[in-house]
Amino acid sequence: MKSKFLRRIMTFAMAAMLLMGSTLGVDAAGSGYNGSGYNGSGYQPNGNESGGNNSAIPSVMSDTVKSADGKTLYTSVPGRYTAKKVPGTIVSSPASYVTAALGLVAGETAYMKIGDSLCGPQAKKCVEDITAMMGIKVGPMLDVFMGKINLAGKYEEIDNTLVPVEFKVGVPNGFKPAAGYELAILRVQKGGAVTLLPNLNEDPNIITFMTDGSGVFVFVQVPLMD
Repeated sequence: MKSKFLRRIMTFAMAAMLLMGSTLGVDAAGSGYNGSGYNGSGYQPNGNESGGNNSAIPSVMSDTVKSADGKTLYTSVPGRYTAKKVPGTIVSSPASYVTAALGLVAGETAYMKIGDSLCGPQAKKCVEDITAMMGIKVGPMLDVFMGKINLAGKYEEIDNTLVPVEFKVGVPNGFKPAAGYELAILRVQKGGAVTLLPNLNEDPNIITFMTDGSGVFVFVQVPLMD
């Protein structure tokens, strides 16, 4: 299974490279996203949060996901979990692991921001072009920003972690994989870097993935390969 997915990633990377000179050459997340939150008329969920570095401490809104056997799973890290297009989003790596992955020092706290994507037209065009080329079905899009509350009590986003962090997201009923397809996550990062992240579990209600960077995360259904 792993070798099949690796072959698909190589094919996918080649397709992405063909687009680097056009769509991906532009800021992949489009207008409103600067790689460190939203600017202009961007994301201000509680009216006093800029979404970028050095912003005021955001309010905490937690979330859960439910497995196929009925278990409720809770996030290990505080943050703003506001996505409405998927049934739950959580950080599933242990809190101590996330602290180390983010490179935090004593007194700093990990903090996540996950919500329905507010990406601009360039990011959407990037996703549409690549997925159409590869025969991939596109589902919900999420913004996943990893960050911390620093020693000054301010929020700072962290573009890349020292090691990957694990997330679990509920799979919408309308996006269960069709016959001949499997779920994966398409990650689009600042500058246009595109990565296909495999689903790490077989629970039909949850997709599990690991990421070492923030960005736009897209639910996709990828054709199975023999």
